[in-house]
Amino acid sequence: MLAYADPIHARMLTFNLVNLLKPRMALTSQPLLALLRLHQSLLIDAIAADPNLLDAAIRTNAEVVAALTELLPYGHPVRAVSIAELGRLLCVDERATIDHEQGDTFPPRGIHRLKLAKDTLERAIAESNIGFGGRGGEVSRRVREDLGNIQKEIELFGGLVERSRRSVQ
Repeated sequence: MLAYADPIHARMLTFNLVNLLKPRMALTSQPLLALLRLHQSLLIDAIAADPNLLDAAIRTNAEVVAALTELLPYGHPVRAVSIAELGRLLCVDERATIDHEQGDTFPPRGIHRLKLAKDTLERAIAESNIGFGGRGGEVSRRVREDLGNIQKEIELFGGLVERSRRSVQ
């Protein structure tokens, strides 16, 4: 109920609890995994109001995917949906930054982020085809659309980089 009545306070509470439990528990343990999933949900809901939360949502979702990958078998529907969520979050336009250093940050920036989104969406399709049978149902259909869009964006990005290199030479 607090998530609806006061989402900012709920996000702060889940953040604090996750940070208290993470050093002491495996990501797959109860209640940490449940809290991570709740925190992820709260972050995703807040992205529209505060785009600066996108990277935190991606990092939290990546932790959920890591835990579910360890906990559930390949192709499990819950695991497939979580991977699809991560891929879709990676597709969201990142905020403009002045710092162009890539370093070892997660999530990556620019073309590296797009390629990670593509790889993650391909993984989601493979797992949803198993988890939901046949062609993966509605989950795979939507992920295929996102994959097509991200592939176009990668091609466009690559073309822009190539043109800018030629203009510099």
